[in-house]
Amino acid sequence: MNKAIIPLLFGVTLLAGCKRGAPAAEPVKTVKIANPQPLGATTEKYFSGVIKEAAAVNLGFKAAGQILRIHVREGQRVQAGELVAELDDRDYRLQLEATEAQYEQVAAEVERIEELYRRKSVAGNDYEKAVAGKKMLAVKRQADRNMVEYTRLTAPFAGYVQAVRFKPSEMVDAGAPVLTLLDVRQLVVEISIPASLYVDRERFVSFGCLADVLPGKVFPLKLIGVNPKANSHQLYKVQLQLDPGRDARLAAGMNVRVAVACATRAEAACSLPFGAVFGEDGKSYVWVADSATCRVRRREVTVLGADGKGGVAISAGITCGDRVVVAGAKTLRENQRVQALPEPSDANVGGLM
Repeated sequence: MNKAIIPLLFGVTLLAGCKRGAPAAEPVKTVKIANPQPLGATTEKYFSGVIKEAAAVNLGFKAAGQILRIHVREGQRVQAGELVAELDDRDYRLQLEATEAQYEQVAAEVERIEELYRRKSVAGNDYEKAVAGKKMLAVKRQADRNMVEYTRLTAPFAGYVQAVRFKPSEMVDAGAPVLTLLDVRQLVVEISIPASLYVDRERFVSFGCLADVLPGKVFPLKLIGVNPKANSHQLYKVQLQLDPGRDARLAAGMNVRVAVACATRAEAACSLPFGAVFGEDGKSYVWVADSATCRVRRREVTVLGADGKGGVAISAGITCGDRVVVAGAKTLRENQRVQALPEPSDANVGGLM
């Protein structure tokens, strides 16, 4: 081989070896980094609700008969004790008159027997039978009086007539619902909560509702009760009472948005956006960026649940001083080098400059 070629081949080989040994540039991932936020004393959760009347009662006569008059119409407000409907009471009054006449006759007979009994002219057994007959007629007379009274239907409380189901001259049976009366002295709000909140119901602090028809106003609510049985959607019904001094414009049937304030668990330390937490092998993790090396390390955390503000509550694993990847976490790997996404400038709204 030509001796002049040997140095040339050696140089080419050395150059190739240097290129193979040179490390490739490490890719740097741009991510959004933020500090966990401390949780306050309470968190709020919002639910859709509807305003309902405290009660809807079907009113009916205690007696059967033909309707004589209906004194109300649908939507009308009535007062407690107001007459709302009447039956034709002629037959019941005739029965009462017959019973009263019979009672008066028996009462006069008993007076005569009592006088004879005092003179010992009547046996004690006959006297007791006469007194018992008078008592039985007294009871029947009172029952007939009640039947006459039952032909008048009155409102048991103040409210609004929701429905009238019969008209004058129609026959009704005893107990048949003639009309429905809404009790609007108190209004209640109903919401449905998931099981995750039901188990923490002891931490409920306060309640309030907002109505779209009355923007900017928050109406306080008072807890009435929580149904201990879930419906088919695994939701538990909660009933809340509107303050008696509520805005008069609120009415049954309106949709509202209910805020439920819950005391923060003592073990809850901070909160993060949902995108910051990822799961693996049944555990929860976040990526924590080291300030000095700009590399991320996976760290296990304990998740309590939603924080009520669109994030997740963390009780252990991180502190409010940690730098946590809150966007872009799914594509990272252990010890990867990252750089923080710069915060938008106040003078460059929308990043157009």
